[in-house]
Amino acid sequence: GDLAVDASIDYKHNNYSGDITLNTFPIQEFLPTMDLRDITAHITASASGIDRFDKNTTIKADVILDNITYNNKTYSDILLNALINNGNIDVNFSSLNPDANFSLDISGIISPEPYDFDYSADIRNLNLKALELTENEGNIATDLSGHATLLPNSNKIDADITFSKLKCKILPSTDVNTTDINTSLHSTDSTLAINLNNRDLNIKLNSHSSLSAFSKRLLAAVDTLNNHIERQKTDIESLQKTLPNFNLDIAARRDNIITSYLTGNNLKYNYFDLKISNDSLFTLNGNILEFSGNRFAIDTTKIV
Repeated sequence: GDLAVDASIDYKHNNYSGDITLNTFPIQEFLPTMDLRDITAHITASASGIDRFDKNTTIKADVILDNITYNNKTYSDILLNALINNGNIDVNFSSLNPDANFSLDISGIISPEPYDFDYSADIRNLNLKALELTENEGNIATDLSGHATLLPNSNKIDADITFSKLKCKILPSTDVNTTDINTSLHSTDSTLAINLNNRDLNIKLNSHSSLSAFSKRLLAAVDTLNNHIERQKTDIESLQKTLPNFNLDIAARRDNIITSYLTGNNLKYNYFDLKISNDSLFTLNGNILEFSGNRFAIDTTKIV
């Protein structure tokens, strides 16, 4: 393999530039644990200034990845273009590989606060098993777009994502195909609100925790639950204390992502609602109306 580097540095004015060409470069010799091999690419980069959050800083990078082997599969035609200039950022990332066929665009403001971003993606196919993201078969195709506003100094996040269409093949016999998924997230240093709407499905999650605190408690609860499973002994009280405080409300009728999934398993229902909360006590209640499958039919099911 070959590696060619042409670089210049002007310390006085904080100007930098570089041009890197790799031809079947054995990256596995330097990163032996990442399942990467033999990269062919051309990278150009230039910068004026060193602080990416300074409005006077300009950074430009272009990556053309002709070939790289990951997990014994060769990927090609991967492009990345990124520009930071005058406090604005623009990123374009695309891949034309059968197992990772997508394009992603991000643009926004990163200086000064608030950081403000628009993003969109056309994911034509992601093969999750081929990319070693799951052990089972899984393919995803979707179109999405959204907007986010971040204020790190005050720990505030406002973000939304709209999936105009979503198609998933989760297991060999299960397809999920739906449109019009709208999600939103609002987080401060003491509150969290997440909403998901998909046709006649509505999900609302509220918590008196920040997003980071909620996530940490939730991951700790997953670890606790896994420990209970390994010991084959469940301690509800310890699990309840590990969980973050929250209120979760779910209501759904017959036209949404849940029914799309159930239809592939020959199951259906007319109406479903579920309320789960955790504070000083863990509570769960709900109703399922007209739940049926190939060999059964239940008029009303109450969850308490």
